[in-house]
Amino acid sequence: MLYWQSDRTFNGELVTRMAALGAQAISVTIDMPTPGDRRRQFRAGFKIPDSLATPYFNDRNTGVLKVGTTQQRAMPTWADIAWLRSLTTLPLILKGILDPDDAEQAIC
Repeated sequence: MLYWQSDRTFNGELVTRMAALGAQAISVTIDMPTPGDRRRQFRAGFKIPDSLATPYFNDRNTGVLKVGTTQQRAMPTWADIAWLRSLTTLPLILKGILDPDDAEQAIC
């Protein structure tokens, strides 16, 4: 599962790494334009400790995605998906397509 990050190079490195580790396919989550409602966590002061490594979540502390804000997370475009396809021969599975036209484009 690839959760798209704002740094395209980082995404490419993850895909290359997944392929090298024997992945059979890459599933890209594209259906979360904003974080979920986390007001309770925000009021409680929840924060992922800076000392906790999150090597596959590059956007964690970049300001792209913060608990308790309305900031949107980085989402891939069709150009990003085409670029991703150029990096690997593994099948790409796009999770979260809701529009029939998008579904048609995804299988082409």
